[in-house]
Amino acid sequence: MSERLFTPGPVEVPPEALLAESRPLIHHRTPEFRAELARALEGLRYVFQTDDPVLMFGCSGTGAMEAAVVNLVGPGDTVAVARGGKFGDRWLALAKVCGAKAVDIPVEWGRPTDVAAVRAALQANPGVKVLFATHSETSTGVRNDVRELAAAAREAGALFVVDGITSLGAMELKVKDWGVDVAVGGSQKGFMIAPGLAFLSVSARARETAAKCPTPRFYFDFARNLKACESGDTAFTPPISLVRSLLVTLDRMRAEGIENIWARHARNAAATRAAMVALGLEIYPQVPSDALTTVVAPAGITSDALIKAVLGRHGMRMANGQDQLKGKVFRIGHLGVYCPADILAVVGAIEDSLLSLGHAAPGGAGLKAAQKVLTAGGTGIAS
Repeated sequence: MSERLFTPGPVEVPPEALLAESRPLIHHRTPEFRAELARALEGLRYVFQTDDPVLMFGCSGTGAMEAAVVNLVGPGDTVAVARGGKFGDRWLALAKVCGAKAVDIPVEWGRPTDVAAVRAALQANPGVKVLFATHSETSTGVRNDVRELAAAAREAGALFVVDGITSLGAMELKVKDWGVDVAVGGSQKGFMIAPGLAFLSVSARARETAAKCPTPRFYFDFARNLKACESGDTAFTPPISLVRSLLVTLDRMRAEGIENIWARHARNAAATRAAMVALGLEIYPQVPSDALTTVVAPAGITSDALIKAVLGRHGMRMANGQDQLKGKVFRIGHLGVYCPADILAVVGAIEDSLLSLGHAAPGGAGLKAAQKVLTAGGTGIAS
């Protein structure tokens, strides 16, 4: 049985994007590749909703997170970090590596960041240079209010940096309009290609700050990479095949339209959440992300057992909880190509597997609940 990914990254890659990755290599210092790179960067700016530069790195999303920190934060600088999950914790760890004084704004797992608490922390700590936050916290499935967090940072005179790795290309995120100075993305999420590329938008304020930041860096240096972009090149050898694969998915996203993409993910997530509730399960996050649905495993059944059953019986792979949530929740990814048929398939697989494990639920309740949402919201099929 072939395996299908319903994880919040990596995700299912469209066949045409896989084919593009298999094309014969070309040299990256050629007019042909420069033209492809220019198209890719233009497409990224569309998804990021910005006219500021978007840099591309050959690395995971964490690499781009580190790039944001080492270009903006120096030893002794004061930064604020809104946590609330594994990846919010990562901002804190990266800031400490650079010798920053971190104002830790802890957030209970499963709850969104309290913007009022962030404003209070910024007021109590004048001189905060950067506020770091997460839009869609992949470990918990929480959505945070990026627009309001960006406003809070501006009011305090701080830069605002957001991890948009599981929200870009899936959820509304208007980088320029909302005043986001740096947004970070990754290829294996809403961009629908294999892992290995990370993206990072850089506002004028972020560029000015980076030019004065003393923290040592080389590969991730904004100035070096921006200079290469201005001449139509990359500073270092790029993953050429991944860029070509990215061109295919960016064209697909442009054809569908970014607002339609946001609406499709919202509809698929709403249908999944309705199905899980109809099956007698609890949605873990208080304010759910549309990139994934995080569900509390029912009493007497671990998430490990359910994930194993869904994979074994239906060939669909979901994700377990991370850190303190491992074995307690399961995560269903909605990123990328999924249409209503995919949502109904994974809901049916979960329902069947729960019954096989002894969970009592009304037969067909999950599918009926999902169908009701999907029917009310239209087809949601990507063009």
